[in-house]
Amino acid sequence: MIAVVVVGVLYFGYKFFFAAGDAELVVDGGSEGQLVASEFLIKLNELQSIDFSSDLFSDVRFNSFQSFSTVPDPVESGRDNPFSR
Repeated sequence: MIAVVVVGVLYFGYKFFFAAGDAELVVDGGSEGQLVASEFLIKLNELQSIDFSSDLFSDVRFNSFQSFSTVPDPVESGRDNPFSR
């Protein structure tokens, strides 16, 4: 029973997040609703066309950065069991 539910959730999750295709939005609100829907679809298409390149992480200048972070001194925190008396 649990396996069937997990498979169903995985299937619908895949369809929702990874299914390729055109984004369709049905709006029944007159011209204002259609305007909002068209603006949304335009922005959605702009975002889907963004391609991130990981070449930055293999660049010599990026790899030459030095870390100036400091490790905080270990400090004991309170009692072992704050609810004990």
